[in-house]
Amino acid sequence: MPRRTWLDSKIDVFLEELAASSLHLDRQRAGELIAGQVRAVATLMRVTEATARNNLGDEIIKDLARRMLFEIAGERPGADLIEAARTVPLPLALVGITVAALAEAMQVRAANEPPDHLRDVITTYAQTLSGLGQITADAAPRQAGNPAEIPFPPALLRRAACWVPIFGLSL
Repeated sequence: MPRRTWLDSKIDVFLEELAASSLHLDRQRAGELIAGQVRAVATLMRVTEATARNNLGDEIIKDLARRMLFEIAGERPGADLIEAARTVPLPLALVGITVAALAEAMQVRAANEPPDHLRDVITTYAQTLSGLGQITADAAPRQAGNPAEIPFPPALLRRAACWVPIFGLSL
């Protein structure tokens, strides 16, 4: 069994803090975020990265996770997004691309996740896919005047953007 590194332990702390709010992130991306924070602290303090790591204890890593949670508050975790106001029109073709991209991303994540995280990954993607599908199906009878666009709740689109790198946001 490989030796656990400082980064491994901090990733665990970071992911546990996110999981407490029902948000899940892959280990690689969490490691990238923490490594970026180490570099930023090292630059700001004009010290080596090794010295910067000494200043990043568990509470600071938890705070980093909490700040991330606050920044995505617009995603409205836990909200019933099917009932939320639908104010962002998307072209039907983009809806299809988004659904396909989410399904592909889910397959890649599922193939690379440890078995104990697999259920959370699949649930997260499935909920977003379900929301997109339900809203698309619900909009069809009402879209007689403009069948090429479907209005979505902004929070659902933010959630999809978190999981699909084509939107420029990959968590």
